[in-house]
Amino acid sequence: MSGLSGVEYEVIAVFDETVGSLVHELASAEATGERLITTTDAAERRLDATGGGLPLHFEVLSEATAEAFTFTSRLARMLWQQAAAYAVVGMTVLDRVVAGQPPLSLAELKPLFTEPTLGGLIDLLQVDVEQRYAARNATVRALNQEEHTQLVRGLTSVRAGAGSRGVAPDRALGVPLSDLDDDKHDPPWSDILKPIVRFAHQLPYEIGAALQERRPTRVRRWKRGDVTSMRNIHRCPGRATTVVEGHLPDTGTDGDPGDSLALTVQVCADHTPPPKAWFAGLAMRSGAKVVLTSDCGLAGDYREPGQVLRAHADLWLTPLTGLDLADHDGWSALLAAATEHLRTAYDIETDDHWNTVEMFLGQAAKFSSEGDFLPALAALGHAETATALALEAQRTPGAAPDGACDR
Repeated sequence: MSGLSGVEYEVIAVFDETVGSLVHELASAEATGERLITTTDAAERRLDATGGGLPLHFEVLSEATAEAFTFTSRLARMLWQQAAAYAVVGMTVLDRVVAGQPPLSLAELKPLFTEPTLGGLIDLLQVDVEQRYAARNATVRALNQEEHTQLVRGLTSVRAGAGSRGVAPDRALGVPLSDLDDDKHDPPWSDILKPIVRFAHQLPYEIGAALQERRPTRVRRWKRGDVTSMRNIHRCPGRATTVVEGHLPDTGTDGDPGDSLALTVQVCADHTPPPKAWFAGLAMRSGAKVVLTSDCGLAGDYREPGQVLRAHADLWLTPLTGLDLADHDGWSALLAAATEHLRTAYDIETDDHWNTVEMFLGQAAKFSSEGDFLPALAALGHAETATALALEAQRTPGAAPDGACDR
């Protein structure tokens, strides 16, 4: 997403990773709860069949099921709060890009990091969709309009039913949805949690389309010192504490270390020092402490696009597909072949994970065929993360990542 400031990009990347992690943790918690219900029912039937006896097994499993339900409910609440905040941040940045306004600072974005009020979220969704998504064709704008309408309908329904929760409908507009949660009703976000997550995850692509629309005749060229791409170089639930730098070994500069900076990776304590494969051909140096909270593995690349493409190929694309640049006529041909490989090697029609990988690889191939390598690298970064999620799902179907790294 060239055209965003570094702060905007990092904020969106952190929110996207956070919401994605919570989605998978919630799926894992729900699977655990369902499994416990099944085993608890079986223990109860065995107890009944024996005419009594020591009920320890049944009682312990019942307690574990109750704890699992509580944990799942808390995770769903956290997911709603983060997804709603992510949606607000995404819409705010998108509207800024569409209006041609200057990038937002961290001070301007930070107030949006918490769950929005019900009324505030409704107001942001009730906008001129034709203007917000002007970069899209009529068919996509119609789909976006329908998505906005469904979300507003769901949120308005929560407002209308606030009286049953002891809150006047007008007052409900001024509080976060989580404030309306109680023990007597289903959570107020039950029917809109999945739609808001899906909507929030789509916003980075809408921002990318708006940025592309704003530069229809000019391809942005890379120059030394630019952030070529931001991506998550691996999957780890740890919080980053240190920035590790990779420097070009011989730059011919006057000794300014900033001139040789090629790669930064934010890592947690367990991944300090990080794997040397991430810094192949670079001299590693310990950097500063992390200022903006992010997940371990967030990488900023300052190398020229061809070198970053090579890093993608070496680290994950070639091991995944068996394809190499030496056998293809340039990067766009390699990426097109990798996209086609996924279509034949995986069931992308029914597997959401591999479908997402295929979509991003296809975007990267399209951009690179046009000589526009910066958005191609942004798409590759998303494909890299989606690949890690797909491989995790294959290793443990229905379970969330266990924190083990893919590289």
